[in-house]
Amino acid sequence: VPRLLNLSFDYNTHNQVSLGLEIHNQNFIIEDSSDVDNMNSNMIGLTLKFHLLNREKSSAYIGTSVGGFNFEYKITDSLNNTGKVLAKGIYNMIYLGFNKYFGKVFGLYVKAGILNQPMQMSNVIINGEADTDWFYKDIDKIKMFMLGGFVNLGIVVKLNN
Repeated sequence: VPRLLNLSFDYNTHNQVSLGLEIHNQNFIIEDSSDVDNMNSNMIGLTLKFHLLNREKSSAYIGTSVGGFNFEYKITDSLNNTGKVLAKGIYNMIYLGFNKYFGKVFGLYVKAGILNQPMQMSNVIINGEADTDWFYKDIDKIKMFMLGGFVNLGIVVKLNN
């Protein structure tokens, strides 16, 4: 069961360019037979958008984002041992988007792109105790790479009319 909260605040510095701040919270609760209990990630970053079309009722843009994030992965095995893996890193995104306004304030947006999240493992906790290795490897030497595509659909609010 996913719970995704994405907030973005943009300010048009010129007619075709906007700068902004974005905050993402992603939480996935696993309700199947797997050992994974929960995965979540928090991201905060800066955005830069170039508006190919910037009209009163619509906007099409290409954008990029860069920022920091943390990642948490919780598991419980068949013997009721619990574990938590923590990691952090710097992410970047490249995307295309379109905003359509249905009045002066509210509208819908769609955004699709690629997200890159390389991360360094920062902590492993097994049965409540911190550990320095994971599967016999020092956690300081473990790097994980997550790369994937995304499509977002949501509500957009225009504050300056």
